[in-house]
Amino acid sequence: MPRRERRLGIAHINNRKERDITFHKRRVGLFKGVADLSALTGARVGIILQAENENLHSFGTPSAKPIVDAVLSGRTPSVDKEKATKIAQLQSELARVDMDNMTKEKKSQISFQHMKKIQDENPGMTTNLVFSKEEDLGLEDLYKLFNDLSRVKKDNQIQVLF
Repeated sequence: MPRRERRLGIAHINNRKERDITFHKRRVGLFKGVADLSALTGARVGIILQAENENLHSFGTPSAKPIVDAVLSGRTPSVDKEKATKIAQLQSELARVDMDNMTKEKKSQISFQHMKKIQDENPGMTTNLVFSKEEDLGLEDLYKLFNDLSRVKKDNQIQVLF
């Protein structure tokens, strides 16, 4: 299996949108790692992140609040073992679902980019009409789209018969 190239270093991301996406992805990965660490070792872990827009994000196993309160007050938090285990499992599941959603979003974005490429390479195709906004279509476009879709439907019916 080929190895991926290693990054030469970490540098600040200048594009705000890319920086926000990177923050979100890394945050989810960090939270998943914390949940895994807690599940494997039984450690109580709390993380607090402040985004560039000053929004606070916290994650803890079983919960960030008692851990933060304990650190600030200098005492040890007490946590019910069963409750802590259940919360850790749910947080791990939540991190997995977040990762799955990001994967689906990425696939959707790739599909959209592929569709745009096909549209750009084939101007005038019915595909362009299918993926156009409704308000951008004229009467002639709608008539052409209807005829082409009717033809495809008829072709499919004929194929089913054979």
